[in-house]
Amino acid sequence: MELKHYSPNTDRDQIRSIWSELFQPDCHSYFLSWGWIETWLDTIPKDTPLTLLVAYRNEQASIAFFIGGPRWRRRTIFPVRSITLNATGQSELDRLCIEYNSILHRDDVATDLLELLSAIRLEWHSFTLPGLDVKRFPGCALTNEVAGYSVALLREEPSYFVDLEKVRQAEGGYLTQLKSNNRYQLRKARRYYEQAGSIRTEKAESITDAIAFYDELIQLNTKNWSERQQDSAFDSAYFRGFHRELIKRRFSTGEIQLLKVTCAEKTVGILYNFVMNKHVYFYQCGFRYDQDTAAKPGLITHWEAVEYNVNQSNNRYDFLAGDAQYKRSLSTDFNLLRWIEIADNTGLSKWINTLERGAQKIVKRIRKGRNQ
Repeated sequence: MELKHYSPNTDRDQIRSIWSELFQPDCHSYFLSWGWIETWLDTIPKDTPLTLLVAYRNEQASIAFFIGGPRWRRRTIFPVRSITLNATGQSELDRLCIEYNSILHRDDVATDLLELLSAIRLEWHSFTLPGLDVKRFPGCALTNEVAGYSVALLREEPSYFVDLEKVRQAEGGYLTQLKSNNRYQLRKARRYYEQAGSIRTEKAESITDAIAFYDELIQLNTKNWSERQQDSAFDSAYFRGFHRELIKRRFSTGEIQLLKVTCAEKTVGILYNFVMNKHVYFYQCGFRYDQDTAAKPGLITHWEAVEYNVNQSNNRYDFLAGDAQYKRSLSTDFNLLRWIEIADNTGLSKWINTLERGAQKIVKRIRKGRNQ
């Protein structure tokens, strides 16, 4: 296998054509759609090392993926040359958190992980693959035995979701798909809000509405995280700017869903979702919390969003990665996403990675001793 290199700065027309040809909405996530990718390419700094690698078969593009890097990254002791799949490898720019990550390829092309790794003609010691969809290549092909390489699981997280088709078919609707205690909590929260007035769900119908919802969501989100003395993703100017640009570019396509839930004309919560192929991806939120702990704005807002999307004939409401209690309690099913690091165990890389693993074990022992 040979991989041809394309630069986002000079080969944009070829990249658009290749990506659009290989992307399949029914197989790949919104995070790999051309709308997301193009906005990403246009908003990252022009000097960010990023390359599209493409394999050809019978003069047709058959495999394509982006590589961020190589860039030097310090781990425990030794700096390593690191590359990243469909991300930059730079923490500030990767706040976007790609999920359901995979490699685009034609269905009639056999994909082999070892062959692919060997074909990456870049100097690298470690290859980070964030947010892999375990049902798609390369997530479905990873094992601990890839000749010449070691595979480490950095983390594994469930991606909980509501099967909206299952809800539509259930007698009694959404609540019947949840555990009894979760049903009780939702009904209790609804009674709390309905004491003040009726609950309404409004969808942004124009770009002007969408930007207004987005700005209010940022205010609520940053306020909530600040009160917890934690950083918000929206503290990043790059993060805010990327999504503002994404909304402006893609709202008219129906890919962007901004929902505002109100009660007695006061905002309860706002959700920023993506929609593709009847799959709804919950991405960000802003909730208005009251001092009364009976107020559960998150539960009510997501409940309203589920019901809204049931009525819109969408098939899945996906909470994305994270083992949060509210995601477990509101979902009907889950997928698995994995963050993987592949280390090159040949030549100098083998020694660097061996010493690094030894250093990591020592650090863990020291930290464990301090905590005892």
